[in-house]
Amino acid sequence: MKNRFVGLTLCLAAATGVAQAGAIIHVANNGLDEPGCGTAANPCRSISAGIGAAAEGDTVIVRPGLYGDLDMDDVLGSQGEEAGDNYAIVNVNKRVTVISSAGPQLTTIRGITGRGVVHISADGAQFGAKGAGFTLQNTVSIGLATDPLPTGKIAGNVTRGGMPLGIAVTSAGVWDVSDNYILDNAGQGISAQSANDGTGVVNIHDNIIYGIEFAAGIQLGPRAAHRVYNNDINGPYYGIVVTPGLARVYGNTLINNRIGIAYSDYYNVGTSGNTPVISRNTIVGNRGSGIVVLNTAAYPLTVRENNIYGNGVCGIATNGSIAVDARNNYWGSPTGPSFTNPADPVCDTATPTVKTTPFATREFQIR
Repeated sequence: MKNRFVGLTLCLAAATGVAQAGAIIHVANNGLDEPGCGTAANPCRSISAGIGAAAEGDTVIVRPGLYGDLDMDDVLGSQGEEAGDNYAIVNVNKRVTVISSAGPQLTTIRGITGRGVVHISADGAQFGAKGAGFTLQNTVSIGLATDPLPTGKIAGNVTRGGMPLGIAVTSAGVWDVSDNYILDNAGQGISAQSANDGTGVVNIHDNIIYGIEFAAGIQLGPRAAHRVYNNDINGPYYGIVVTPGLARVYGNTLINNRIGIAYSDYYNVGTSGNTPVISRNTIVGNRGSGIVVLNTAAYPLTVRENNIYGNGVCGIATNGSIAVDARNNYWGSPTGPSFTNPADPVCDTATPTVKTTPFATREFQIR
């Protein structure tokens, strides 16, 4: 059995994409939180104890089972339950990598009222990996949140249970959020904010976000050059909310949302010259409009080489006066945007602000 976990450790370490120079700390449902725990033969019971036993640069491998609120009394403190901090029941307060050996389908962390499930408070920490993450289950708090930190990675996790916010990252450098599954949140799926003057960015890619009518699949804060790509988003009110800045949104598939992409300066901190670019996305079959430019947006928007068709109302709808460069998009028909099926129309203001010509006459191959 010990050799099996040694081999598994090597595979998972490679999957994280981070050099694993440190020791391996083991956590399992048949372990005990006691001094010296963390070996393969004597694992810790809680993830918190595993992190406590780790040193900077170590990897904490969590075996299948249930962690967090084990007795479902909405209070921590029973044998083997997490310790965490005031923000969440698991606090990753060291530069460690925390991964599961069997993936999120067999590794669940159950939260409690009033606290998030995971809090990352250490620069360079990683929680989860593709195929080696966790299910974060909580109905009344955040799944995973970070402090304003320069670097880190969040990957391979599932958030579920009607959370108001699945994953919230505040970046002071470059963060990576990938291969997560955000299921039926009550509020936002993934939120990306810059911790400073806009130089902190978050790369959000290859996530699946699914649910009906929760607030937003991906919410981008202002100014920063966030990268949002190769995500599949199905069901929220807003698939992606973009704000003025240098964000690039590309290669995403947005279907069955009330609005595919919304552009809004609701933070009211936009600056001139920071033009987001929405390109090479599939924006198809949304219940309302494909793209909506809200009247709070005061700075230009570029929309290029997208497939925008089959949406319930408009391909692009505007209710403000900003310039939208929407040339070279495919609108569902070789004849371009119109109110005649199968094309999607552009629902512009009385004084047109959206440029659509020339338009593409055939669908783009996005992925």
